[in-house]
Amino acid sequence: MIGRTAAPAWTGDRGDAQEEVLRLLMLQTRRAPIGAFVMVPFLASLVDPHVDRPGLLVWAVCAFAVIALRAGFAVWWLRTDRRPPASFTRPFMIVTAIASGAMAGLFSLVFLPQAPPMEQGLIVGSMLAWAAGSLATMSHLPMQFYGFIPCLALPLVYSSAASGFAMPYVVALQVVMFSIIVVASVRDYGAMVHETARRRFENQALIEQLSAQTQTALEAQATAEEAVRLKSRFLAATSHDLRQPVTALSVLTGALLLRPLDPVAAAHAQRIDTAVQSLDGLLGALLDLSRLDADEIRAEMTAFSIDALGERVAADLRPVAEAAGIAFTVQCAGGTVVSDPVLLERVLRNLLQNAVRYTPAGSVRLRIARRADDIVIEVRDTGIGIPQEFRERVFEEYFQVSNPGRNRRRGLGLGLSIVRRLCRLLGARIALESEPGRGSVFRVELPIGAAPAAVAPAAARKGDADDAVPDLPEGCTVAVLDDDAAVQDGLTALLEGWGCHVVSAGALAELQAQLDEQALERLDCLITDHRLGDGSDGFDAARAVSDRVPPGAVVVITGDVDAQIEREARSRGHRLLYKPLRPATLRQAVAQAAARAMASRPVCSPGAAVEPGGIAPFGEVPGPVDR
Repeated sequence: MIGRTAAPAWTGDRGDAQEEVLRLLMLQTRRAPIGAFVMVPFLASLVDPHVDRPGLLVWAVCAFAVIALRAGFAVWWLRTDRRPPASFTRPFMIVTAIASGAMAGLFSLVFLPQAPPMEQGLIVGSMLAWAAGSLATMSHLPMQFYGFIPCLALPLVYSSAASGFAMPYVVALQVVMFSIIVVASVRDYGAMVHETARRRFENQALIEQLSAQTQTALEAQATAEEAVRLKSRFLAATSHDLRQPVTALSVLTGALLLRPLDPVAAAHAQRIDTAVQSLDGLLGALLDLSRLDADEIRAEMTAFSIDALGERVAADLRPVAEAAGIAFTVQCAGGTVVSDPVLLERVLRNLLQNAVRYTPAGSVRLRIARRADDIVIEVRDTGIGIPQEFRERVFEEYFQVSNPGRNRRRGLGLGLSIVRRLCRLLGARIALESEPGRGSVFRVELPIGAAPAAVAPAAARKGDADDAVPDLPEGCTVAVLDDDAAVQDGLTALLEGWGCHVVSAGALAELQAQLDEQALERLDCLITDHRLGDGSDGFDAARAVSDRVPPGAVVVITGDVDAQIEREARSRGHRLLYKPLRPATLRQAVAQAAARAMASRPVCSPGAAVEPGGIAPFGEVPGPVDR
């Protein structure tokens, strides 16, 4: 991980802000090979049995060379003290971005027509995913993307129109519309980045004048607050817009895996699903970091048994450890603590996952002990250990001691960074002791707090770590409301693959008309996007169909970074899921929603009291921190 260079002071010239934008661009570009080095071999594997292998090898080498050239230049630019001028750097990045897009377009032009129809569809989806992934790395200098996307999209449009698709021109039109949308997004993101950089240097100048000019200090405060709001809007917009195509890709891949496929196609689909999971994990972890940095997460203190929490987390990870031949022991004697059970569970889960992941053989132990004023949580392993010079750096983002190849199965390097932030939020101290080759000990000292008389139960587990998913009731009726056609179609295909009867719409009025037309008086579940194109939101939709579905059977999905959405969903008793959606998480939410809907309906003779079954409404369900 390359250290950040100190930002120069604002001098009234836009040059400093432009230099900062270039630095941010290089920080993003150096990470580009993480995704691209997966995409190139995957595309090659799709067409390898059907094309001339030497030509395919030449393409792969050239594509790797372009990506490596961009990343290598970015690393050199960040390290050197003799940087080239912006008049050279910008054209260089634009030209290499065009070359990268040309390599993608060349693949579509030469190899896509030779592939069978199934592989052609996978290639089109992969190319669009490549374009979406490039948005984040190129938005700091939009001219890169303006050159990149035509080189990628135009050959893809031509090959799609001339391919063996059942509706070739529809596929080509979708590629064109996707390209227009991402170009507009890059333009907006680029403007936000430049404005944020400019305001940063303005703030520095104002802060330096605080001692002499009180009025200047007030203006600096106002400018700083505006910069923070601008950053929050930027993060929220990026989160929603990037998660939309990933959500569509995730649910469509889940629907594809439900269909009968030949072994080769099934293997390719499974690889796509694995890649989507990795992208999902990275976006989820980045979102958690941004929410913590933006002060969007609040600790909700309650009294609970930390022993029960520790045993439950350990029970989840014990099978993983034992499957790897690792002895897993637990010793809990902490008693009652006043803290946030959800955030503390994230701390425990990340520490134990890291211990299991980096212990090739030996043992992992969780120990929770009570002292006079605090609780000590200790996670001890006999793994690879951490050298002295890296013991502070392991808490930095993306840093991993023993993963030079960025193997995604060994994590993303974000877990411990999130753990340290959560410990600060909980008022806890975290310490590390380690010896290379002999293992590590992570020790968390947590204040006990003032415990009330009644002990509240610990919060339920979140996301994919929940208990086994119950079967969906036969004939389960689900309404889907999402103004994004790709997400709507993917959710519909996935739910129908599970045997559900689905009513889907892109607007609230359309959904109500369909429900009336089909004379549906009850729904087992409503799945609604929070942000709808007709000006309403998911809570409005739930309220409009409340006579057909109870609050506990409503699932609201969102990609926005907004704590207010979480609070409102909790107060209304709705389930809240974050994009991108994993099929297993969605199935669990639908199954539990259907159970609550059925429990709320009369099952006895008319006039008798209805027993709700003692099922409490859903609370918020944030995505996993480091998946």
